[in-house]
Amino acid sequence: MPERMSVEKIWEVLNPLAEKEGVKIFDIEPAAGPAGVLRVYIYGGEARASTAGLEQCARLSKKMLDLECIEEMIPGECTLEVSTPGINRKLRRPEHFSEAVGERVRLTVRKEDDKKGVLRGTIKSAGDGSLEVEDETSHQTVSVSLSDITEARIDFLFK
Repeated sequence: MPERMSVEKIWEVLNPLAEKEGVKIFDIEPAAGPAGVLRVYIYGGEARASTAGLEQCARLSKKMLDLECIEEMIPGECTLEVSTPGINRKLRRPEHFSEAVGERVRLTVRKEDDKKGVLRGTIKSAGDGSLEVEDETSHQTVSVSLSDITEARIDFLFK
């Protein structure tokens, strides 16, 4: 069985394929274990808010399955899933935070006492490894280091 590809290598292989299909890769979650799921999240157009359609997901999935190196991406009993990141998408990469400026987020943050706290608010700025978030509880701007964030996602407020 071939050795499993790193996420960076998978990204490198899939990015040109996705661009040919008129979509962009938002994120990749590698399969965890021999029977896991390789998840590839895509979006359409230039803006991350532009969604990819079911047809685009299906086309990219088929093209991926035709790649010679697919066994290195999804070895054994792994499954491939191509979808959109969704309205409450996870934020993991620095560019996810930069592109989410102005959006409401829910952050789980590691505190000094090694406990975790939840911060909800609007990202005011992002860069240099940190965020400025307007906390919706205190209405104060809070600086958060990306390294202290254990989980982050858009927290769309349905009205």
